[in-house]
Amino acid sequence: MLIREMLIRKIVYGFIACLGFILYPTLGMTGDNANGTALKTSVAQPYIVKKNDTLWDIADHFFKNPQRWMSIWDRNLYITNPDLIYPGNKIWFDAAHVPKQLAQEPRHSSFNGTDTAASKMNHERLMTPREVKTLGGLTTVRPRPSIIVKEVERLESNIEQTFEFPEMLRRDFIDPKKSFVSIGYILDSEMHRLNYGEGDQLYLRFSRAVLRGEQFDVFRKGHAVADIQNGGELGTLMHHLGKIEVVDIKGGVYKGRVLYAFSEISRGDMLVPNIKIETKISSSVSLYNMQGRVVYLQDDTTEVSSSQIVAINLGKKQGLRPGMKFVIFHAGRIIEDVVTGHDVQLPMERIGRIMIISVTPNSAMAFVTEAVSPIHMGDHVRPATH
Repeated sequence: MLIREMLIRKIVYGFIACLGFILYPTLGMTGDNANGTALKTSVAQPYIVKKNDTLWDIADHFFKNPQRWMSIWDRNLYITNPDLIYPGNKIWFDAAHVPKQLAQEPRHSSFNGTDTAASKMNHERLMTPREVKTLGGLTTVRPRPSIIVKEVERLESNIEQTFEFPEMLRRDFIDPKKSFVSIGYILDSEMHRLNYGEGDQLYLRFSRAVLRGEQFDVFRKGHAVADIQNGGELGTLMHHLGKIEVVDIKGGVYKGRVLYAFSEISRGDMLVPNIKIETKISSSVSLYNMQGRVVYLQDDTTEVSSSQIVAINLGKKQGLRPGMKFVIFHAGRIIEDVVTGHDVQLPMERIGRIMIISVTPNSAMAFVTEAVSPIHMGDHVRPATH
């Protein structure tokens, strides 16, 4: 489209130039007018274009007729576009004074990206301050566009992305060897209540000496988790309930304050040294082709959705690490073919995505990043490809 417009424009300019020669024959300024008698004032040739000049203004200044810009353009063939002249360009008013190499230079369009002699001439040096002062000035202002031409740059995308999940502060896990050992437990509360939450003051017992300000995570032993896919047990589920800070010691009994709680804390819940948890994870994909199953849903519910936690029966032994992404599928439904009357097994349906947040030897906890349908126990998982 741009090339077509340029061609049409050149044809129109050419027609106007020819019409100008017919209406104003004296504009030709051939050798008969080599002394510049048609000029408003005598001027040395070439005239050096200065800032804000246009061919229209130049013609009006030197010939008292702005319409003569067409003849000026015709005598300066190196100008590729009459609307674009630049400070430092040279303008000849008389064909006799035009250098031979410029008179023979055809007009070119620089839109094809070629570095022609015409485009070089049309971007000559800017005038010096001394030249500007010497030449005086035409006052018409014409804004000039600034065009920057550079090669296309390809920006490499950062495949690894970093995510932050506050939900990762909760670290339920499956203890494969049932070897979880605590160093203390919840003894009671100030008001002898049965369940405690954030901000509550509790009495604690420890098997070793601890200091004020020390923090401990609260866990409760859960049920055995079965390996739905391969049979047997993966281990014992350990529920992460919250975090407590020791605030005082009196007569061998420690007093603590609940910093935060994911679930209700009760007497007898176990205490382990503070678990340092990094909530920022860099995502990645697995290089191995594997299949697993969902073996646990957060809080033992019947289904979960986005921003909740699930466990799968794949772990360190299969090469899993935090940040790996997996896709979740429903098993294909079995339907009756209404034409043949036979049962047909449909393909598995993609229902969501998860990201691994913690790993044990044979299991992993994952955060549900996407769910287009509720996720259930036994749903299939496969490594994501991106």
